[in-house]
Amino acid sequence: MRNTPPEEVLDHVLGYTCGNDVTARDIQIEGGNLLNLSVSKSFDTFNPVGPWLVTDLDPHNLNMTLSVSGKVRQKSNTSDMIFPVEIMLSYFSSIMTLLPGDLIMTGTPEGIGQMQIGEVCDLAIDGIGTLSNPIVAAAHTAESAKPAAQAPVRRAV
Repeated sequence: MRNTPPEEVLDHVLGYTCGNDVTARDIQIEGGNLLNLSVSKSFDTFNPVGPWLVTDLDPHNLNMTLSVSGKVRQKSNTSDMIFPVEIMLSYFSSIMTLLPGDLIMTGTPEGIGQMQIGEVCDLAIDGIGTLSNPIVAAAHTAESAKPAAQAPVRRAV
């Protein structure tokens, strides 16, 4: 999908699912730059999606609730988004080609907060279902435990 007008965007959307766009705020704030923003969202378990893809859904008026260990942290409706799906995807298609299988995260309502190991994060969206994921400690390998100075350096050519 490239340079697609808003009125044609939904013809290119396969479906919708839940996505938990996790961020390590301590890492994001630490450097205060876009590189740290990228790193703070890039850990292996930081973008769970599911529980499935719903192909026949109107995205314009869906209730969304995010709870951590049973306590509601976020509650909103897709009708409250600053830009509707058609406007966002049309804009994105003007700066990049969107391909089958691309996943677009549309943002989050207010109420983000820290999660602790042992808690469970539940994201529910009307018409889709609930994505439930436990917060667990990162698995460490011998390679990941090496100090940064000993880690292999890769350079783009």
